[in-house]
Amino acid sequence: MSAEEQELPKFEEPQSSNSTTSAETKDTTASETQDQTTESDKPKDKAPENPNKIRKRAVPAAQPSGFSSRRRGGDTRSASPSVSRGSPAPPPWAKKTAKDPNERPAWMKVEDYNMVHNANSEPITAPPTESNTDGPPQKLRRPGGRGGVDDQRYRARQERERYEEQHNREREEQNRRNENLDQIVRQHYNQRAYVAKRSRRNLSPIIKLRNFNNVIKYILIGNYAQPGWRTLDLGCGKGGDINKWDQAKISEYIGIDISNASIVEAIKRYKNNEAGFQSTFITGDCFGQPLPYILNDHPHVQLDVDIVSMQFCMHYAFETEMKARTLLENVSRSLRPGGIFIGTIPSSDFIKERISKMQPGEKSFGNSIYSVTFDNEPPRNGEFRPAFGQRYTYFLKDAIDNVPEYVVPFESLRSLADEFGLELTYKKPFLDLYKEEIPTWFKKLNPRLVEGMRRSDGSYGVEGDEKEAAAFYLAFAFQKVLM
Repeated sequence: MSAEEQELPKFEEPQSSNSTTSAETKDTTASETQDQTTESDKPKDKAPENPNKIRKRAVPAAQPSGFSSRRRGGDTRSASPSVSRGSPAPPPWAKKTAKDPNERPAWMKVEDYNMVHNANSEPITAPPTESNTDGPPQKLRRPGGRGGVDDQRYRARQERERYEEQHNREREEQNRRNENLDQIVRQHYNQRAYVAKRSRRNLSPIIKLRNFNNVIKYILIGNYAQPGWRTLDLGCGKGGDINKWDQAKISEYIGIDISNASIVEAIKRYKNNEAGFQSTFITGDCFGQPLPYILNDHPHVQLDVDIVSMQFCMHYAFETEMKARTLLENVSRSLRPGGIFIGTIPSSDFIKERISKMQPGEKSFGNSIYSVTFDNEPPRNGEFRPAFGQRYTYFLKDAIDNVPEYVVPFESLRSLADEFGLELTYKKPFLDLYKEEIPTWFKKLNPRLVEGMRRSDGSYGVEGDEKEAAAFYLAFAFQKVLM
């Protein structure tokens, strides 16, 4: 069989039904010659054109064509296409495409066909939805729209809950530390309350410093307290200032301290000295509790006092901002308009100066009388941030045995006091106050107290290591103004 015979035959346009049969049956030899000539002129890679488009209706089965006979090697002259009247016969390739859609292709495995066929044959049902017949139809949520906002809110809520949980844990831990610190301070002053009295006091290595500090308090109280005033002494301790207030001729004294043992000693001292004013002594924490709560069991105590005093204890309130605010609120609520708030605290200016002289890596300064040791290396510029919780351990020979205390940045104190209507009127380091006031007060003081400050050169005051320890403190005064 030649190459020309293997080529696909050219399908001619079918004629109408009125054409005669004799016109269809031409000479086979002439037809083959014409076909061969035509096929040689055409490009061999061009596929035969489809003479008829497949119509969406059943067509009668076609008779075997010459194309199929030639492919089987048969005689093409004995078989010619048979065209039924009214509809042309479809080509062989069209017949092959009309298959059952469910029939398995020859190239597909039986198990693959069964799996696909079963999956396609199973009915797909949508989950039931609740119909909203009471209102307008609900709009579908656009992906990335409102759903994204809800996701962001959910993540933000989770983050907020985690933060609050962590904050609560830290606050509980801080409360436990605060309770431990309060317990340490309370135990320290409870123990100091039972130390032997004056006989041992006169043998103290810091006796001149003690006398010097008492002189400072005499001057401070005497400059501000007026006869007949009512006094609130926060952190009154063992009542060491009772004689000073008696000399100022006040009419009523209210003493509050966290140490119950100190309150017991203060009551004894008040009775022994036969002070000329009424007194009430109460155990309470004026840093952590509102004053009305502390005075709840003492209805006879009336506030709106004339003067509030805090001597050598306010630094404990600067453990936290909440404690400092509680203290200043108690002070402000206790004072009448125009009332005075006086006290003594460690000087942040002195601490800043000493830190600037420390070597890198050092955490403490002091001398043979006192020492200040920070938990962490302090800032070299002396700027404490934040203003609260800057802890150090303070030691004062024969007085304070390594008790935790806190820096009181004075500008932070002044700013915070201003929020509670307390206006700063006086601030002076101990050494400057003594130098300015002692000429006026020298003859007003107890001669025995003054003699206890006699120095080796015959003058009065403190010297050496005791002088540096005295420079650690300052005195202040605020006045309550109308807000």
